[in-house]
Amino acid sequence: TEHIHGHQDNPEWSLSPPRIPQGLDLSYETIGELAQRADYFTAHVGKWHLGSDAFHPAKQGYDRTFASGAQGLPRSFYYPFFDEQAFPDLLAATKEGDYLTDALTDHTLDLMKEWEGANWLISLNFYAPHVPIEGRKDWVAHYQQVIADTHYRQFPTLEYAAMVSVIDENVGRLVNALEETGQLDNTLIVFLSDNGGLHVREAPHYDQHTPPTDNGILRAGKGYLYEGGIRIPFIVHFPAIATTERALMDPVVTTDIFPTLCEILGRNDYSPSPDGRSLLPLLRGETQAERSLYWHFPHYSPQGGKPAAAVRQGDHKLYLDYETDSLTYYNVRALPNESRGLPMAPQEAPDLWENLRSWKREVKAKEAVKR
Repeated sequence: TEHIHGHQDNPEWSLSPPRIPQGLDLSYETIGELAQRADYFTAHVGKWHLGSDAFHPAKQGYDRTFASGAQGLPRSFYYPFFDEQAFPDLLAATKEGDYLTDALTDHTLDLMKEWEGANWLISLNFYAPHVPIEGRKDWVAHYQQVIADTHYRQFPTLEYAAMVSVIDENVGRLVNALEETGQLDNTLIVFLSDNGGLHVREAPHYDQHTPPTDNGILRAGKGYLYEGGIRIPFIVHFPAIATTERALMDPVVTTDIFPTLCEILGRNDYSPSPDGRSLLPLLRGETQAERSLYWHFPHYSPQGGKPAAAVRQGDHKLYLDYETDSLTYYNVRALPNESRGLPMAPQEAPDLWENLRSWKREVKAKEAVKR
C-alpha cells in the first residue's frame, strides 16, 4: 500500500496549525481590481468574510460596497439582520419585515440602473443558503402546502427549500432587469455555491432546522473534501460567447473565474494561478486538455471534516488524509459516492500523488515570493 512518510520526515504535509491570516492579503489581485484596471465600475454586495476594515472590499478593488465586511453570517435573515448594527448602510436602506436576500438584490438593481450604459462588475453574495436556516415566510407557507398535498411523509427541509427559492426568485429579478435593458446577451453571469450542502447538525445557536439538506449519492458535504463537499452548482451564462445551451461534464474549479474574466477583459498582465484557466473555450464548444484539480484543507472543520488534501484528474481522485498519513484512490465516475477506495493507484490512473506534491511545492514557492 502507499503510505506517506511521517510528518516529522515530510514537513511539506505537516499538520502543524496553519498561519491564520487576518484577512485577504492586499497583495493578491481580486476580480474587482482586475475590472477596475479595465475601467469598469465595480461593486461588492453582501458577504465578504475575508477580513475586517483593514481588508475591506473597498480596499480590494471595489468602488462601491453594501452590507460587506468581517461579519460572515447574520443573526436573522429578517431585519435588523446582524448583531450590533454591523452594517449601517444596510439598516438605512431597510425596515422591519424586510428579508436580507431581497434587500441585497434591491441594492444591486439600483446599481445596475445607475450604471446603465457603462461597463460594470458586481459581485453579489447572498449570505444564503446558510445558517441560520430561515426561509421567507411566504415561501415557507408555499412548501407547507405543497407537502400537505403531495407528500406522504414529513418533508424535513421546509425552511431551506424556501431560502433557495428566494434566491431563485431574486436571480430572476436580476436576469429580467438585464433583459429589459438589452444587456442580457452581453453580460457574463456566473452563479455558484462555495461548498456542498450542509449535511450535519450545526453548532448551538445556529442548529435550528439543521441538517437542512444532503448531497444525494455524493459522500459527506460542507467541510469535507469528499465529492459532497466540493461538487457545487456552477452555472455560466454568456450568450455573446456561448454557442449552445448545455450541461457539461468537464470538471472545472472556482479559480477558473479569474482567468475567464482576464480573457474577456483582454487583460494578460496578471500573475497566473497554478490552477485556473479560462472557461471561454468550453462555452465556445471547444475541447480542453485534461488537467489535475487540487484542494488543500489543513485543519478540522466545524462540520467534522478532517485535515485533508485531494487531487482529481479525469475519473480518478486521490484523497490524502493528513491525520492518518494515508492515501486513498477513488474512481468518481464509477462510484461517485466514494463508497469504496483503493490503497494503491489503479494501473490506468495518472500519477496523482506526484502531481499533488508538485502542486503543493509550486504554491508554497509562490507564497514565499509574496512574503
